Amino acid sequence: IFLFTSLDKIPQGEPLVVQEYLDKPFLMDGYKFDLRVYVLVVSCDPLRLFLYNDGLVRLSTECYATPSQANLHNQFMHLTNYSVNRHSESFDNDDSCDKGSKRTIKFFNSWLASRGYCVSEMWAKITDIIIKTLIVANPHVTHSYQACRPGASSAEESCCFEILGFDIFLDHTLKPSLLEVNRSPSFGTDAPLDYDIKNGVLSDAFRLLNVKYALVMFIGYGSE
Repeated sequence: IFLFTSLDKIPQGEPLVVQEYLDKPFLMDGYKFDLRVYVLVVSCDPLRLFLYNDGLVRLSTECYATPSQANLHNQFMHLTNYSVNRHSESFDNDDSCDKGSKRTIKFFNSWLASRGYCVSEMWAKITDIIIKTLIVANPHVTHSYQACRPGASSAEESCCFEILGFDIFLDHTLKPSLLEVNRSPSFGTDAPLDYDIKNGVLSDAFRLLNVKYALVMFIGYGSE
């Protein structure tokens, strides 16, 4: 991941994903961060989804300053990606939900409420982004799904599901923007906080899908 101040400086002749830098971020303890929000899609025809009631707050590891030529190279300041910040000497792998470079969304909600912010309004906007993003993608997903099940009607029970990871950026007014959607979000657990969140996501998903415990155990221990 690289930061540029001019389109002319972007390398040509190779496939790249280019995103506009979103400035004026909402800060926590002086650090930029994003939210990893987990969404379970249980059906595409009709579209049905569930939003997990917790998630991860992933902080940068150096206090934020407005981008300048002097700090533009500092990825630990401007990027919130865990894959980047885990290599920082300042990365804090604290076990608690309210400290360190990773925190929980439930803690973040309480932190906002204690400072007078309207948490419900923020989540209404985030939910709106998630729904509209999936509506845009749904025709393509539904076409692929129906091609795999020719002749099946929408009244039949869905035979597949997907857990998605939505990465959300908040500006200084708490206006959310979508950074990216992870089709296969990592379920690796480097710390107890990771385990608690991701175990909750998977447990709730299996419960909603009515997957029997014995089958889950068989899959977990019977495969490589």
